[in-house]
Amino acid sequence: MTVVADMFFHHYGRIIVVLSMLREEDMGNYSGDELALLCKLQPFIEYSLNVVYLTQRQQERTSTTEKDGLAERELDVIELLLSGASNKAIAVDLCPGLATVKTHLHHIYQKVSVQSRSELVANVLLNLQG
Repeated sequence: MTVVADMFFHHYGRIIVVLSMLREEDMGNYSGDELALLCKLQPFIEYSLNVVYLTQRQQERTSTTEKDGLAERELDVIELLLSGASNKAIAVDLCPGLATVKTHLHHIYQKVSVQSRSELVANVLLNLQG
């Protein structure tokens, strides 16, 4: 069995990240001091996520929208695709249904001028670097 401590990070009241820290059972439960330290770290990490990561992510989304004319939902699909999610996992996460995910991908391929999922990922990663 594994011992778990979870940290939740919010943005405008909505959970945006969950960090799960795992340790083997033979290491014992987290001590009160360890949990207190995690509680002190949580606001700093949450602030960093909101100020640094989300700001950069929004700038990347805006740049991609302007460059390729992608809709917000299409950007959501691309982000999940970049994380390695399958079409079925994307459909579960975004709740549009598998056929809708495939339609979004088809539209994205046309807008970005690519032929495949791997070509899309390569294109997006290259654009993020340059």
